[in-house]
Amino acid sequence: MKTTQTLYRGGGDTERLYLRNLTFTLKNGVRVVVKKSRIATSALEMERVISRHHSRYNLVGVFCRPGIKVMDVPCGSGYASSFLRTFGVTYLGVDIDQATIAYANKIYGDKKTKFKFGDLTTPNFGSNQFDVISCIEGLEHIERKYQSPLIAAFKKALKPNGILVITSPENPSGKSGVSQHNPDHLWELTGTDFLKILKKHFGANRVECFTQDTSLTTGVTTINYFGICHNKQIINK
Repeated sequence: MKTTQTLYRGGGDTERLYLRNLTFTLKNGVRVVVKKSRIATSALEMERVISRHHSRYNLVGVFCRPGIKVMDVPCGSGYASSFLRTFGVTYLGVDIDQATIAYANKIYGDKKTKFKFGDLTTPNFGSNQFDVISCIEGLEHIERKYQSPLIAAFKKALKPNGILVITSPENPSGKSGVSQHNPDHLWELTGTDFLKILKKHFGANRVECFTQDTSLTTGVTTINYFGICHNKQIINK
């Protein structure tokens, strides 16, 4: 008797947020069972977790206009698309997990909302493709040697006058390095190093940054850096 492989997603997974239950089968015959995320001790706290996840995309929404093209990478389960597409954008979500991409296409996909596989360590986003690119807490999930090439790939993929919105939590140790509290964070940056890598590719006067105190899913409180990178010259009047 043939045994069908089953993949499980969601539930207690703290790295990706899944808002709906869904069971389906991939083209290769693998069964996928997705459970709505339960990463909090109460329903009220879970609502707060969801709210925090959604709020990270508010800044991206500031730059969205009808008809523009937006790439969100890593997009996770695709929940941000339901917010961003209210602005009338064409949305592309990119993530490394094939099961999650299939889930996102089934839950959120439509004519203007697509999801596809992509690896942050081997980025290939094309040239002059997107008006806005969002990278919400993805940078820390790759090793240091891949971070600068990723920013270069983002810049290449932006249209003239395009915007990159990128966020990343500060390493609580005060030094850039491997996270001591989250094994999925392979290289967390300090604020200085975060700005340095952005300015290297966009130029010092094309990068803006602000901070926000944040509580990570691991329970650690730290600073979250929000970088806004302009693919054009900012003129100071």
